[in-house]
Amino acid sequence: MTKVFFSKKHLIISASIFVVLAATVTLFWLFMISPKRMEGIELAQELEGVKSEVRQISDALTYLRNEPDLLTSEGVEGIPIIPNGVAIATYFDEVSSIEQDLSVSVLQSTFQEEMLYPTQEHQTNGATEVSMATQLRMMRVGFDLIGSSDQDILDFVDRMENLNRFLKIESIDYRRSTNTAGLDSFSGSIVIKLYYLSNYETGKMIPE
Repeated sequence: MTKVFFSKKHLIISASIFVVLAATVTLFWLFMISPKRMEGIELAQELEGVKSEVRQISDALTYLRNEPDLLTSEGVEGIPIIPNGVAIATYFDEVSSIEQDLSVSVLQSTFQEEMLYPTQEHQTNGATEVSMATQLRMMRVGFDLIGSSDQDILDFVDRMENLNRFLKIESIDYRRSTNTAGLDSFSGSIVIKLYYLSNYETGKMIPE
């Protein structure tokens, strides 16, 4: 039987090879496998987060499918509109109808227009382009009116606020006076903001 003798040199070479292999495996683990493993863990966590969001969206869609259609609901169909063009004649037809229903008379009206968007600063750059742009404008209308009671004035304001048109009551002033016969009369001044869309020319409708 042949005997194999390991000299000191052989042992040193074997130990060196083992150390090199161990170092190579360690470096491979640190720089190749470990980062990929951590990346895999992070991707798995992100995937779970996405799955959770999908489940939430799915639950929300299931809930909404069982709810009434919002776009055809009374709350949406009855909201005030921003008219295309000032449509002031139509507005005053509505005011006249309110006058006839209530014991109120409009003595006089005042008007003041203001462009809300684009602003004056925007107009300085490219006036030709802006002149054809859609604008949001506001007409401030002031009413001086008289009624037989304070409730008449309040009812007038309430009816104005409930018109199917986007507007805002800016201010209200009430007055009471007594004539020579000792009878009271009630009057008021109301300022309303009417919003509408137009082209550059005041009140002009936007072509469709």
